[in-house]
Amino acid sequence: MMRRSKNQDLVRRQEYKKKKTHKNFIVTDEGVESIFTTTSSQSVSLVPPTPILTPSTIATITTSETSFNEYRQINQVAGAVSAIPGIVHQYMDQQMKEAVRKAVQLQTDQLQDSLQRENDKFLRNIDENMKNVLKGLVKTQVKEQVSRILPRVEESVNATLEAE
Repeated sequence: MMRRSKNQDLVRRQEYKKKKTHKNFIVTDEGVESIFTTTSSQSVSLVPPTPILTPSTIATITTSETSFNEYRQINQVAGAVSAIPGIVHQYMDQQMKEAVRKAVQLQTDQLQDSLQRENDKFLRNIDENMKNVLKGLVKTQVKEQVSRILPRVEESVNATLEAE
């Protein structure tokens, strides 16, 4: 979209004013007076209209009004009844969400308990294996120490026995 400068707008306005033609209308007093002159006319009496609201019309209106009020009440009941499925659906959604949340929480708790039991069992096995390994190492070291010391003890006992 092109934007026009202020000068272009000014030039266009001036050209428009030059092209614009004015027509002068001459209004005479006679013309104006002729509008206000009265003409002789017959006077016509107006007959008042007959009333439209007859007793039967009033009865019909009253009946219609009563029917309409009954319809509005029925319509309100129908609206309330038609809202029930939505309310039930919303309630069921809420109940299902709560049930799913509880089921997930229960399952999570059970899994955590199961994993904790497995972890405890695993740690007991590691502990037991470490004890067994340590016992084995201690036995091996004791045997090595005894096997190194035993010949000296034997030598010492033999020397003591020979000396006696």
